[in-house]
Amino acid sequence: MTGLIIRDAYFPDSSRFAGVPPRMVFDLFLSQAGTFNNQLHLYHEKQKIGHAHFAINLLKEEPGPPVYALIAHGSITASGNE
Repeated sequence: MTGLIIRDAYFPDSSRFAGVPPRMVFDLFLSQAGTFNNQLHLYHEKQKIGHAHFAINLLKEEPGPPVYALIAHGSITASGNE
């Protein structure tokens, strides 16, 4: 019940599904990239089969379009269910 009250008070119907430009979402992700742990656990059904890590860094801050580097690595173990 508390969750419903908070939802209705702070997130009225008119704002729940407001359109957000993709660029805004991407910029927010990039500005917070160093703050959050970007570790993903990979599951097959209920069995953990690996992990993945994503990092993104700004390479060029000069005038003009920004240049980013994306680094991804991880591992997947054989689940034996193939």
